[in-house]
Amino acid sequence: MNEKIAEPTSGKRVLAHFIDLVLSLLSGLLLFFFVTSTFFLKSVGGYDDFSSACAYLDETGLFSISYSGTQAVSYTLKLYANASDSSQSGDGYDLNLGAVYGFYTDFLPQNGDAVDGVKADEHFTPAYFYETVMGLPDPSGVDPSSESSRAGSNKYFAYAIVDGGAAPALDLLALPVLQEKYAAIVGDRESGELSDTLAELNAYFYDSSSSGGLSVDAARIAVGESSVVDALSSYQLKRGAGFALALGPSFLVFVFLIPLCRKNDETIGKTICHLGVTDKNGFHLKGFRKAAHPLLMLVECLFACVYPLLIGLLAFAVLSLVDYLSLMVSKTRRSFHERIAGTMVVDMKKSIVFADEKEKDDYILAHKPKIAPLSEETKR
Repeated sequence: MNEKIAEPTSGKRVLAHFIDLVLSLLSGLLLFFFVTSTFFLKSVGGYDDFSSACAYLDETGLFSISYSGTQAVSYTLKLYANASDSSQSGDGYDLNLGAVYGFYTDFLPQNGDAVDGVKADEHFTPAYFYETVMGLPDPSGVDPSSESSRAGSNKYFAYAIVDGGAAPALDLLALPVLQEKYAAIVGDRESGELSDTLAELNAYFYDSSSSGGLSVDAARIAVGESSVVDALSSYQLKRGAGFALALGPSFLVFVFLIPLCRKNDETIGKTICHLGVTDKNGFHLKGFRKAAHPLLMLVECLFACVYPLLIGLLAFAVLSLVDYLSLMVSKTRRSFHERIAGTMVVDMKKSIVFADEKEKDDYILAHKPKIAPLSEETKR
């Protein structure tokens, strides 16, 4: 046993591990952003998957797609200003109403998934839009001459009336219309209530404070369609593989190859903190033990590359915590992976590490205090 070694503080060990993780993550992210998230993702069709999802969402009329060149890079729900202006052809509520109506009555019947075994064109009917989405009453019980009857529980809109008829009749093929109270305010562009009314009507479709509204509900249905879910799932899987391909080699270099090439298995973090690795007796590592310690650390770190990324990072965090706790409760101050590898971490500033017992004995012998011979006077 080498008595010339000293244990490092827990703080030093944590700091060294943190430095290695940061270096690995930074290099992995650089490799990901400049290599695997571009060339790799393109080669495996990841961008095509994302473009396919965006193309579907674009056809719904609810989303705006952003492009970098010809490549779709993001999608967002279309947001309209409350009042029409030079860049907007109508008031926000009116544009939202048209988009939502077209989504439920035109797009979904032709492109939507079946709902509970019922085909989309049979489920998403005009009646579904009026009664389920808008909350208007069943037409069979409506008095066309009464606005309150045509509106039911809807605060802002009511069924439209067929123009030119001898008697009032519901127009079940037209967009719902504003109730007279709100129509009068919107029609009078000089009204002092116009601004607040338009904001209230627009919030009926998109309420930023609650992230709710008819447009938001429609958007949630759109992104939940299999055409979008399948394409985005494929994209995320390929993107996750690209991240693993970037992070894996980074861990390989910083956690395995660098210490394997150093005399005392020092990573960059351990070098900065003046730490080293020895066998359990405090001597230089030899044979398979020299590779065992960094190899076990590499295996632990590679859990961070598991897809889904959140699961991988959680598994890595749990393993690291268990490893650290095993160090804290160990009488020999050795973590779980060190016990498996038969190694220990030492403070190189306060330690002298020998190759074996013979080198230690030679050192002790060479540094043994010399006792001066007694003088003749002392002998007498």
